[in-house]
Amino acid sequence: MAEVVQNLKKSRAKRFIEFIGSMELAITLLAALAIASVIGTVLQQNQSYNDYILKFGPFWFEFFEKIALYDVYAAIWFLSILAFLILSTSVCVYRNAPVFLREARRFRTNVQLKSLQTFKHQQHWQTEHSVADVMAMGSNFFHFLGMKSRTSAGEGYELIAAKKGGINRWGYILTHMGVIIICVGALFDSKIPMMVAEWSGNLKPETRNISASEVPDISRIAPSNASFRGNVQIPEGGKANIVFLNIRDGYVVQELPFAIELKDFRVEHYSTGAPKSFESDLIIHDDVLEKPIEATIAVNHPFIYRGFALYQASFADGGTKLDLNLWSVRDKAGTVLNKKTAIFDDFKIIASNETLSVEMNDFRLFNINGVMQPDGSTKQTNIGPSITFKLRDESGVAKEFVNYMVPVTSEGVTTYLSGVRSDPTQPFQYLHLPVSENGVEQFMQLLARLSDQAQVEKAAIETVSRTMGAALLKDQALAADISGSMLNLVSLFIAGGYEAVVNDVKARVPEDKQKAVIETYLKLLQSVVGTVYETMLTEQGHKSVNNADWAWFDIALQALNTLPYYGSPMYVELSSFEHIQAAGIQITKSPGQDIVYFGCVLLMIGVFFLFYINPTRYWLWLERKDDKTRILLAGVSHRHTQDFDKQFDRAAADFEAALNKNKR
Repeated sequence: MAEVVQNLKKSRAKRFIEFIGSMELAITLLAALAIASVIGTVLQQNQSYNDYILKFGPFWFEFFEKIALYDVYAAIWFLSILAFLILSTSVCVYRNAPVFLREARRFRTNVQLKSLQTFKHQQHWQTEHSVADVMAMGSNFFHFLGMKSRTSAGEGYELIAAKKGGINRWGYILTHMGVIIICVGALFDSKIPMMVAEWSGNLKPETRNISASEVPDISRIAPSNASFRGNVQIPEGGKANIVFLNIRDGYVVQELPFAIELKDFRVEHYSTGAPKSFESDLIIHDDVLEKPIEATIAVNHPFIYRGFALYQASFADGGTKLDLNLWSVRDKAGTVLNKKTAIFDDFKIIASNETLSVEMNDFRLFNINGVMQPDGSTKQTNIGPSITFKLRDESGVAKEFVNYMVPVTSEGVTTYLSGVRSDPTQPFQYLHLPVSENGVEQFMQLLARLSDQAQVEKAAIETVSRTMGAALLKDQALAADISGSMLNLVSLFIAGGYEAVVNDVKARVPEDKQKAVIETYLKLLQSVVGTVYETMLTEQGHKSVNNADWAWFDIALQALNTLPYYGSPMYVELSSFEHIQAAGIQITKSPGQDIVYFGCVLLMIGVFFLFYINPTRYWLWLERKDDKTRILLAGVSHRHTQDFDKQFDRAAADFEAALNKNKR
């Protein structure tokens, strides 16, 4: 009974080993790795969790997070598949490599005549040559074909077994070994040490938005870390001796044993302004160096130093210095405040008794947008520099703005553009401010006048006088009532646009009279605002208002109608700037890289052996009967192709020619 149990255990162990080393399991694991790699390629890895939430929504974000799709190559399931593939392939090599090697060395001299007679490729002859002579001819013939041969003798027969291409069997071994070595190299470059440190409590990702110097030691990794891949942005003239590594919803600081200084950053652009190429001049500062090392990196041209690879990955703003004009569009409308700041700086403003935070996020020197041409076509055109900033209220709610420095002309209309959005997933909605000789100043002056009660009252009286006659002004009560209505009309328009005027009419006027009243009010509104505009131009020295002035006025009216929905108490005008760029440098340390390269070489050699070396075998069977030597030439190839059909036919013809040539 004990022996039966022992045999059963051995049988189970054997079946388990066979399953682990089976081709089915290996193919399944390879397919799983391929799918995971596709996911890791299509879905950008190690990004901010906020980006993923905006992209997928809360439900799918949580689902994808649980299965670790945001860092596929560090996921436990991915590393487990990799480890099982190594085990499966190793068992396969252990079980089959000796068999393949023995098969490659064997000449199969124990083959039987009945077996040879079943081969597809065979040829028979009879000759008066002795067996010894034919044996000599056969050995020379196989040597001529580049084949190794062995002879054997049996009862009444002689045999020559020849083969070539046995190295093909090494293809199986090398391809499997290549897969194993590649996977081992991948494990060397994985985040396993960091994961172990995190599980043991020695490493904790930092989630706060703080400066690198404030990151605690438990969120820092020593320079001795064997493997990592991270990014850092260095402004021109700046230095960095750390790299930030993203871990789920946080990050850790990877310290470097040297410092990188960005001496200069250069970018070339196409005629449209799109980036063509960019490169960075770096200075490496290291205590082990007698003097700093200078190097230039560009896309696909990294610099390798002490096992660290420095790649030119991207570029961004490095803290461009800005000179801004803050034009008030609410309280004290039309007034301006000059503000000197820089990208990544924050400052406060007070509007309507509320403190707002202005966060300067980005500066772009070139902006490529589609601009409508006179013929109706759209052309990709550089529309100049822009700034992107956020305006955050006391409750933390923010709106994002993008303001362009250079006016844009589209369909014959020239305006300054200011985009606004409350949701980063939505497109910008644009405010178009009309352009004059002094930029937006004329529009702001008009806005200031329309916000001044005395200016509007004066324009209202002038409008009444012009449209209803001077005699009506003698009735001071009626004139005051009309001018008061016009003043209220303008106030509604400035506060809420045309919509506020329409809503006011709907609230006070019977429904059957609303349309006529709305049309009258809008005409009066345009007339009063036009009078304010004419007065402004007259005071500025204009002798008359021409068609171009009235075209500007039409755009201004549209801007005034949009302004209440702009969402900001000020318009930020970019007056001047000092451009400072930053290079995005990816720094990697990959001890498994050379291992992977070596594995790839083995894999390529193995594939070459498998697909381009065709193992073939020939047998020459000789026996003497009736004073004649009977000959059987048989051949076999692993690939039954037309090529081997032709090859065997040529070999048989050549051997027959050799027999005939040596006739006595």
